[in-house]
Amino acid sequence: MVPINTETTRALKRILARPGALNDSALACHTQVEHHGKLVLGAYDGFHRNCVIAYEPVPASLLDRLVAVGILRSYEVCPEGV
Repeated sequence: MVPINTETTRALKRILARPGALNDSALACHTQVEHHGKLVLGAYDGFHRNCVIAYEPVPASLLDRLVAVGILRSYEVCPEGV
């Protein structure tokens, strides 16, 4: 687990911006983001399209940006409780 702060954010951006960092031969194989002790983003199996979940407060604008740069292939909003 890596805490997100100013120092680690810089290092993570540098590492994860490398070509191929988040694909089939990925550096990051499983990623989880917590907000106030609650899982809000989970990406597993090299960010496989069937293995990424996101909950509030993750904004759609962030997911759109992740799609735009190729980290996520796509996403869909599911009804609450599904």
